[in-house]
Amino acid sequence: AFLVDAAYGLVVFWTNPKRAINQYYALLTIFFGAWLFSQWNLLHVSSSQQADFWIRPVLATTLFIPVAFNAIRLSMKYREYEWGRIFKRSTPLLCIAILACVWCFLPNSIIAVNLPENDVPGGVPEPEFGPGYFFFELYHILFLVYLVHAFVRDTRNARGIWRTELQYLMFGCGVCLAVAVLLGMIIPEIIGDSRTAPLAPVAVILMNIIIAYGIATQRIMGVATVLRRATAYGLLTAYLVLVYQSTAWIVSELVSIWTIPIASLPELLAALVVAFSLAPVHGRLQKFADVLFVRARTIDLGLIVQQASAVTQSISTLDDLLHDFTRIVLSSLGTNHVRILLLQEGRFVQAIPEQEGDDVLTLDANDPLVRVLALHSEPLVMETLRRRRLSPLLEAAVQRMHSLNEVVAIGIRAQNKLSGIMLLGERLSGRIYTAQEEDALSLLSAELGVALDNAKLFTEASNSRLYNDILLENLGNGMIATNMDLGITACNREAHVILRLPDEFVAGASLDQIPPELAEIIRNTLRERKLREELDVPVRMGEKEIIHLRVTSSVFKSHTGDVLGAMVVFQDVTTMKHLQVQNRRSDRLASMGTLSAGMAHEIKNPLVTIKTFTQLLPERYEDEEFRYTFQDLVGKEVKRIDRIVNQLLTFSRPSKPRFEPIDMTRVIADSLSLVGQEMRRNNVEVSTSFQDESCDVLGDADLLSQAFVNFFLNAQESMQEGGTLSVQTLEVDGAHAAVQSNGNSALPSWNASSSLLMLIKIADTGCGIEEDDLLRVFDPFFTTKKSGTGLGLSVAHGIITEQGGMIDVVSEPGRGTEFLIHFPVPKEGVTNE
Repeated sequence: AFLVDAAYGLVVFWTNPKRAINQYYALLTIFFGAWLFSQWNLLHVSSSQQADFWIRPVLATTLFIPVAFNAIRLSMKYREYEWGRIFKRSTPLLCIAILACVWCFLPNSIIAVNLPENDVPGGVPEPEFGPGYFFFELYHILFLVYLVHAFVRDTRNARGIWRTELQYLMFGCGVCLAVAVLLGMIIPEIIGDSRTAPLAPVAVILMNIIIAYGIATQRIMGVATVLRRATAYGLLTAYLVLVYQSTAWIVSELVSIWTIPIASLPELLAALVVAFSLAPVHGRLQKFADVLFVRARTIDLGLIVQQASAVTQSISTLDDLLHDFTRIVLSSLGTNHVRILLLQEGRFVQAIPEQEGDDVLTLDANDPLVRVLALHSEPLVMETLRRRRLSPLLEAAVQRMHSLNEVVAIGIRAQNKLSGIMLLGERLSGRIYTAQEEDALSLLSAELGVALDNAKLFTEASNSRLYNDILLENLGNGMIATNMDLGITACNREAHVILRLPDEFVAGASLDQIPPELAEIIRNTLRERKLREELDVPVRMGEKEIIHLRVTSSVFKSHTGDVLGAMVVFQDVTTMKHLQVQNRRSDRLASMGTLSAGMAHEIKNPLVTIKTFTQLLPERYEDEEFRYTFQDLVGKEVKRIDRIVNQLLTFSRPSKPRFEPIDMTRVIADSLSLVGQEMRRNNVEVSTSFQDESCDVLGDADLLSQAFVNFFLNAQESMQEGGTLSVQTLEVDGAHAAVQSNGNSALPSWNASSSLLMLIKIADTGCGIEEDDLLRVFDPFFTTKKSGTGLGLSVAHGIITEQGGMIDVVSEPGRGTEFLIHFPVPKEGVTNE
């Protein structure tokens, strides 16, 4: 008993030497060890003097054992206290014990010692005490009453691991006292001698086993569970012994009567009876033990796992899974709350219970609790963690759990990676999470980890399907999809409206049930397996009605690249076509009004001059200077009228361009040479930046040269004090053109069939254009100059757009103007046809 006591003291102290309860348990084992050592020597004395010497330390050590028990109780109650603070609380009782200890070593405390007779088996020396022994006994009685009262009171008020540790301490003391009384008092009284008394120290071994388990083990079971199991196995052992002995006795009697020559037959048959009755009896005795401890609520691990499997294996959304799983944990473990955090964008965000704003718990990946759970798969139970030596990281994790008011934390893993965290609060009953319940949590978290993956996939699939259905049905364009066998697989509501399809036309219908124009596009798309964009397709809806559709078709493929089918997206542009016709008609009428007003103004001025001179001619005909002036002026005014009429004819009836491959860089250079003299005369510096390689486009070089000259002259006229004219050419893609268009112009139709564009930038450092005038710069007869017809930019705009180009203008008053001109670069094989 002494050796076992010392071993348990060292082991418990070593598990966590900084914990006060471990320290005081080691102190308790020292006192018990001293008592056992003194008892052993007392049992082997040969004289009264030796007996007197060893009885005194036996008495003295019994004084300090209750003090050590009380210190352990205080260290359980005040868990945050260190060894010194608890020692101060034990000082009054310790002083009383020291005074009593002094009495034990006084000469008159023991008057005499009577040694047992040699023929008395197991006898022990019996002392005769002197004055003061009454107070010695009173000390033990009062201390025992105080400890019992304190333990009962603390147990009622305790919760969690404190209550469990107190229960183990009381349980160990109770077992020790019961065994010691049984061996040292009851059995000797029954058998009439004290031969079992020397076996009483066995009670200390049992006490150490129970208390050490309650203090040092990291995965502790509840006391009720231990009692229930001990009772079940004790009853089972008694039953097996009884069955074996009864069977063996009956068989031996029968063997002696029948004179069967098999000596081992009774033992053999008894062993068989025991073996066959073991399994059914064990189950019944286990249930009987459960009935005895009916108030000790236990969990059915198999039932919990079965319920969790039913939830996790069902196909449900993530929200439903989490709610059902939380319900199982709350009902089976009796915890006051459960929080589940899921990994989202590198952080763990609270998903259950649902919260908003600052109430949502979020843990970063560097949080100590997250780091520990990522490294360890077992649950982190805060109370049991405090029972062992912790690394700095584990200590930080415990502090984090304490700040969150959580008792248990367990990682939820999917594909060997931490995908979630489950946090549990205290149990409503105040009991701890036992080892069995930790195992249950491990199994539940593993089930949840697998289910989370399935639920996420199901949720994503459901959301994707719902999103696609909503998107498809609310798409502003019609959409029809087919498989490789030309069977309709999808047709949205807008397609029904545009094509006037019957209600029974749904997925699975034949391609022949849609207009042949669309059916032919789908067939060609599947045959050619390429994208067909922005096709203007007239579709006959009856004998007289024709609708115009803008159609885009493409094939869709699987993840392996195999073509699965084709799809057409179309928009009814019939109304748009009618509006375009009306707009063109309105534009022509508006242009006619503008042209008429401009013509009247521009032609009237020279006519007034001619009329005036004509009226004065008869009177001043003899004046030679007047006639010379009249001749010169009339000639100029007639030329002016002729120029205006020619510009009007060019604007209203431009020459039909002759498309042929031309070098745009060469056309621009020739146009600059035509205005070079005018630029130099007005102090305008010309800067050019042409791409290295020549860029061929389809166009009319003469008309384009006329347009560029208009741009150059317009730029020169905006720089009255001189400046710089910059001309640049480069190849860009269609996206660049869209950015440069600045929202003032739409991309032309050729952009869909040309991957490259030629961009021409014509920039000046002139006075610029006001923001309100930018939208009118290409209008006929609009000008901000004192002289000019306002037709130059209109004519140039007409030439550019007629040849498939696009013009945009960017300007800021005082900082110059920049014209951006885009031309499509034809693909190989494209000709002027």
